[in-house]
Amino acid sequence: MLRFSRDVSRVFALAFAMLILQSGLSMAQTQVSVNLPNVVGMAPGDTVVLPITTSNLAGYNISAYQFTLSFDPTIVKVIGYDTTGTLSAGMSISLVTQHSGQAGVAAASVNSITGTGVLLKIDAVILKAGASALSLGNTLLFNTGTPTANSHDGSINGTSTVTVSVPAVGDSVGGTVMIPINTTSIVGQSVYSYQFTASYDPSVVQLTGSGYSTTGSLSASGLQITSSSAPGSITIAAAGSDTITGKGTLIYLTGKILKAGVSPLVLAGFLYNGGTPTTGVSYGTVSGVGAPVVASFSPNPTPTKIEKDSTVTFSVTVTPGAVIDSIVTYSWYVNNIRMAVGTSNSYKAVLSTNGNTTVMVVARDAYGLTVSQSWSFLVTGIQQLSGLPTKFALGQNYPNPFNPTTNISFDVPKAANVQIVIYDILGQQVRSLVDQYMMPGRYSETWDGLNNDGQQAVSGIYFYRMQAGNFVQMKKMVLLK
Repeated sequence: MLRFSRDVSRVFALAFAMLILQSGLSMAQTQVSVNLPNVVGMAPGDTVVLPITTSNLAGYNISAYQFTLSFDPTIVKVIGYDTTGTLSAGMSISLVTQHSGQAGVAAASVNSITGTGVLLKIDAVILKAGASALSLGNTLLFNTGTPTANSHDGSINGTSTVTVSVPAVGDSVGGTVMIPINTTSIVGQSVYSYQFTASYDPSVVQLTGSGYSTTGSLSASGLQITSSSAPGSITIAAAGSDTITGKGTLIYLTGKILKAGVSPLVLAGFLYNGGTPTTGVSYGTVSGVGAPVVASFSPNPTPTKIEKDSTVTFSVTVTPGAVIDSIVTYSWYVNNIRMAVGTSNSYKAVLSTNGNTTVMVVARDAYGLTVSQSWSFLVTGIQQLSGLPTKFALGQNYPNPFNPTTNISFDVPKAANVQIVIYDILGQQVRSLVDQYMMPGRYSETWDGLNNDGQQAVSGIYFYRMQAGNFVQMKKMVLLK
């Protein structure tokens, strides 16, 4: 009896322990982990996206949530939200930001949200350098409290380092250049002045006028600017009573390209105020370039006639004039209608319309300098016979003798520029009958007895000569009246 009592006690103890374990597991399973990001390296004025991520929401039937995001309002300003690519896509969302240092969000939907990943993106802007904690505290509620949420704080660290840079610029020899001195955001940095010395190769570029321009720059108004220059360098100092703010082009250097070549443009001694905020500098280049040049093109020479419905590939090889950045774009036109644009230097044209036709390509380099090549020809409907020949051949005209017309057959085994010319007995040209790029095939062309001027040829003996590449053949015919 005593032993039975002990066994029952053990069973009850084990069952009670299992209930406690299951209860703990259930509590763990109904808690969702939500995380705020840690953002570093953002400068004042930069816009930042703050993704709020969550563990798996599957099986919780969540159709609503709300939270309040807390932050330092002197460093961060919340400006909006974004649901693109988040679990909240399609939800109705309200954002309230009237309380300093807080942004309240409420979201609801008729459908449940599920999955893991980014719950919502908060858009913010950095106001000044410094660190701000990001916290949801205990404000996050899914539905009306189930499942419970365990939120983890994040932070934003705005850097006080500003980067000043010079891009690669260039123009044709003799052209003028505006060289931008660019800055990352100096919003909230209390910048009243700056100074720097720019050096360059005076054999490639020569500064013009005062050497600088403030038009369209952050220095456009409210600054007193002084400059001193010597061949190869210019020193600029600017100061004002109002702060310089924003990001973009601080000031432009103005110059003229003297010759083809590349000049480094180096900034030395750049300081905002007396050295605050600290500044990192990256250098650029100024290039003198010549216009691009057509080195070769195909077909060359340009045929005077091309058979109707032929597919012909036109191509061009362009040598860029730029010593750097040799990217060339090609615009292809047929009878002044742009058919293609891109980096391909060839275009396959289907010539389906009879008449005078012009194919043109305009090649443009990275500096906007262009060169063009065109092919002008007549698309004509020479009769193509059935079958494919194995060799070039020129047939005897029929009828022969003839009056006033006769047919001349010829074979083209491979794509080639074909010429058939009619001569009189003195060897003088009477008519250029065929002069065009032709696809493989058997052909027949009619001579109507007219010369190149459209006048009727006189009776007599004539010779017709075919040339296609290395193939040359001549035959005789008689015109009778």
